[in-house]
This record gives sequence, structure tokens and C-alpha cells, in this order.
Amino acid sequence: MDYRERFNDLLAAHMCVLDSRQAQIWTGMIGIVTKVNMSSMTVEVQPAVMGKHVAPDGTLSHVLMPVIPDVPIVFPSGGGYVLTFPIAVGDECDLHSHSRSFDNWFESGGTGMPAHARMHDVSDVTAHFGPKSKPNVISNISSTSVQLRSNDGTVIIDINQRAGTITLTVPISITLNAPGGVVLNSPEGLVVTGPVTATVYHTS
Repeated sequence: MDYRERFNDLLAAHMCVLDSRQAQIWTGMIGIVTKVNMSSMTVEVQPAVMGKHVAPDGTLSHVLMPVIPDVPIVFPSGGGYVLTFPIAVGDECDLHSHSRSFDNWFESGGTGMPAHARMHDVSDVTAHFGPKSKPNVISNISSTSVQLRSNDGTVIIDINQRAGTITLTVPISITLNAPGGVVLNSPEGLVVTGPVTATVYHTS
């Protein structure tokens, strides 16, 4: 029982009812990955924020919410292209709750009726990766360029529009697989520092 139910106050009673309904509406939350299934592009996620349990006597306690299974992974994609990256157990993610059941869409794609009447439910969430808690923030983020990089900064593809440069940083090697050949158009010339090993094929 909510303590406000004991008040002889109509407004407090209405607020109690509204708060109870609002507590059942999910919009989004942070989660932590507990299992990864890349073949189906899904994860199992433990909600990071504990739920509130109210005992019949009004006693409040906080409990872990159940792990959410089969959460679709959202990668940036469109036009026949997709940016993918590995996902590991322990990764943090943003769980976005959809307003209606998307079970039918998830199974078959296209448009159709919702499979269930539920709304804003934790059963209908997708996992978006990127949020970082303070212990997991990424250091040395560039303020002047776009980077595709590893968290520790040992591998970086840096695109700097102002400088007009693309810089690749790797600790070991770069491999190009180009059966059709490699074309370099560099008006300023090509500068190589260090030894170069090449296999030359002669064609007639």
C-alpha cells in the first residue's frame, strides 16, 4: 500500500493512481549485456536500474529486474551498408522501449498488426550501443576530427576535414585486398618511411 492512500486527500489519491500507472510505462533504460547471439543479431540484457517492489504492508525494497531475452541489436545502417562492431558480455547499452509490440515485424519484417496489446513494455526493446558510465568513458577523444577507433586508441581511422587528411594508426600492419588493383592519385607525391616489400607480376 502506498502511504498516500492513508491520507484523506482526494488529490493525493489521484496522484497515487497516476504514479502507479506511470510506473508501468517504459520508455528507455540502460542495460548490461549478459549474452550475445550474433547469428540472430540479438542480445540478452540485464537492466542496470533496479525495480521497486512494494510489499502488502507498504514496505519498499529494490530488486534486480529480470534479464530481457532476444533484444534486437541496432547497428547504424541504410542504403545497403552497415557499420558493425563486436559486442561483448558486460557492454553497456541503451534500451529503447517501443510504444507497441513489434514481435510480428521482428519475425517477418514488413507491416502488420501488433501481436499483443501491450504498450511501452520491456518486452519490446531494442539495444543501441554507445552509452558509457563514468568508469568506462573513452579517453583522448578528438575534438577536431571524426574517428573510427578502438576504445584504447591503438587502432584509429582519423578523418580531418579542415586539414584535408585521413590518418590510419595501427600497431602492426595494414592489409589491402584488392584483386582489381590499387590506384593512388597523389598530386603531392607518395612518401614512404621504412622498408617496402613488393611482389611484381608482369603481364604481356
